[in-house]
Amino acid sequence: MKTIALKFITVALFFLLLPQPSFAGEEAPPAPANWWVKSALDPTAQYEGVLLKADLSFTYNKLTGNTAGYARGINSGVILRSGQFTGQASHERNDKDITQGADRVESEKWTTVVTGQFDLCRHGYVGAGHIWELDTNNNIVLRKIFIAGVGSYVLSSEKANVNVFLAAGQTDEEYDAIVQRYTSLVRRNYNMLYFYQTFDWQITEWLGLSQGFRLIRSFSKMNEFDMQGDTSATFVSGKSERNLIQATVELQIPVRKYLNIFTTYRYNYDSHPWPGNKSADTLTTTGIRFSY
Repeated sequence: MKTIALKFITVALFFLLLPQPSFAGEEAPPAPANWWVKSALDPTAQYEGVLLKADLSFTYNKLTGNTAGYARGINSGVILRSGQFTGQASHERNDKDITQGADRVESEKWTTVVTGQFDLCRHGYVGAGHIWELDTNNNIVLRKIFIAGVGSYVLSSEKANVNVFLAAGQTDEEYDAIVQRYTSLVRRNYNMLYFYQTFDWQITEWLGLSQGFRLIRSFSKMNEFDMQGDTSATFVSGKSERNLIQATVELQIPVRKYLNIFTTYRYNYDSHPWPGNKSADTLTTTGIRFSY
């Protein structure tokens, strides 16, 4: 409870510290199109006031990999920009009944992200962020990631935009009782390389494509665990750098000005799965999104 309270306090302070828009005087001019994927110094995205984008999505998800089943999901996000500073906060949550072997169990997964960036020029920026994740399917009680680095708007046009971000940071993971019993690991803390890339393409007026790729690679080598089939005894089978990969592809179809339907495919890979677990999980999502 203390960790959850701290998370929401951090998000609240994040927004309270941002400059607030003024509603006095003349009516504000319309916001530039797709400003949130462009630099604040891009001529097509420049704006004198405060820009706001908010999203709320409801999803139905199918899972494969270590777990199989269907999940109910809700995602929300806010992006604010004032001058050359852009702040973002998002929360994604999936609750589901899953089939795990012969058992049916309740499963929970959520991710909260708070980031801030300052645009240095039309094609470059510096940024930092904090990520919180819980994933009962993969025995993660809480994963905390802090990152800081540099990014680039590699491609910025009316229809297509590419953004890359390279950072260094630290990951702290706390594990559940099952992992503690079989590996004696309560938590791991390690320094890592963080890479994130996005691609947004407005194919036609009625079809959009978004793609994302995230890589977390530990700087140090970490134990790899395996299990003996006859005794179920756990042992260390080797040591190597750990890679966590997340790849996402999404199609969006606008229905109204503030409403679209979308479908998403997400692939998650862990080079160091727990004994008996697979390295990969997938998530296929269909949902509706309200955007403002």
